[in-house]
Formats: sequence, C-alpha cells, structure tokens
Amino acid sequence: ESRDDLREGGGNLPILRAAYDSEVSHTDQAVGQILRAFWRRSGRDDTLVVVTADHGEEFREHGRLGHRQSLFSELVRVPLIFSWPTKTTRSEVVTGPVSIVDLYPTLLSLVGISSQENLSGSSLFVDGQWTDGGQRPIFSTVINGGQRARSIAHGNLRLIINEGDDVRINGPYGEFGL
Repeated sequence: ESRDDLREGGGNLPILRAAYDSEVSHTDQAVGQILRAFWRRSGRDDTLVVVTADHGEEFREHGRLGHRQSLFSELVRVPLIFSWPTKTTRSEVVTGPVSIVDLYPTLLSLVGISSQENLSGSSLFVDGQWTDGGQRPIFSTVINGGQRARSIAHGNLRLIINEGDDVRINGPYGEFGL
C-alpha cells in the first residue's frame, strides 16, 4: 500500500497501532534511561519528576485517524505522573478528572508555595494527600484547519461542539449526535 493509504488508515490499523505502541515504549525506555543516569549522579530522593503528554492518538474509534482533529477521550486523556520520594511517599492513581491547568498549582503546592487565588487550576496535592481536583467540568479546545472544536467533560460525559459541523455527546452508553 502507498504511504497515503497508511496515513489514512487503509486496512493497516493494526500496523499503525503497533507503530504507535512501539513509539510509546521507546519513549518510556528513553525517559527511564535519562532518569536512571540522573539519579546515579544526583540521587533520587529529592528529585521531583513530572511526566505528561499534550495529546493522545485516535485510530478510527470515531472515524478519524491521528490527533488534533477531535476532542474525544482517546485524544485528551493523557498521563500526568508526579514522583518525588521525599515528598510523596506512596503511589496513587487519581481516577477523577484533572486538567493540565492543575499542573502549575500542584507544582507550587509540592514545593510549599501558596498558590495565587486567580489561577484557573487546582492543586492535586493538598495537605500531603493526592486529590482528584474535585467534581468540576474540564474544558478543551482544538483548532484544525481553521475549524474549532470545544468540549466540556464532567464525570463520564463529554459534550463536543464542532463549530460549523455537529454536536456530539459521548458517554458510557455510547456516542450521540444532536
């Protein structure tokens, strides 16, 4: 198949998924090597490490391939990992919704600086405990080829408005157009 067929998905979605998984695995290994080398030289206990991503990837789950094209969960759910052995003594998975705007207030909280009241986000580390940031809506925006899409997610529901196109509701019972 041609390169364009691969880019569009063609019949090779398993190959594209495997390539993506391979990229993620390679990145994970490279980050691990960097951290191990740093820890050997500087020690691990007093090092704050934060890992996140700017987007996920879509493999035709909603008819699209790639990223920067929609605001479905496949694209906006990304890892947000904090590690600081002397400050955060245990690992915990926060299952509630958080946003990238929570990163700055969380970093301030971890280093003991009071966050300013006019910040959009919330600290995910409060009084020595991890929190999910509360039950609040999470907003997202993407612009692709001049078309803007916006979403609001609350709990396990997501409302997506594609300007000039359609309105989609995505939730535990499926996807619905309005």
